[in-house]
Amino acid sequence: MPAVSLSLFRSDDEGPVISPDSISVHTATEEAWQAILIEKGMSSGHPAVALVVPLPDGTVAVHETSLLAFQAAARGLVAMAEGQLGWEMPD
Repeated sequence: MPAVSLSLFRSDDEGPVISPDSISVHTATEEAWQAILIEKGMSSGHPAVALVVPLPDGTVAVHETSLLAFQAAARGLVAMAEGQLGWEMPD
């Protein structure tokens, strides 16, 4: 299963947590991005998730991962928001 690394970037942090050489920043378009559930998308037969983000030049960026990794990332980010930022997430 793919690994997921979670980080908290606070508004007063001094810089990106990712190497500047590996960052390509694109302005968001008006098009909605998509989260697509792919039945048996992993070689194990488990479901996968593809995130499809339209870019201003008409191309799209696609990232695919397992549903389990995607779910773990979402749960981890919610826990960070609640525990480290004091946010209360709606049900």
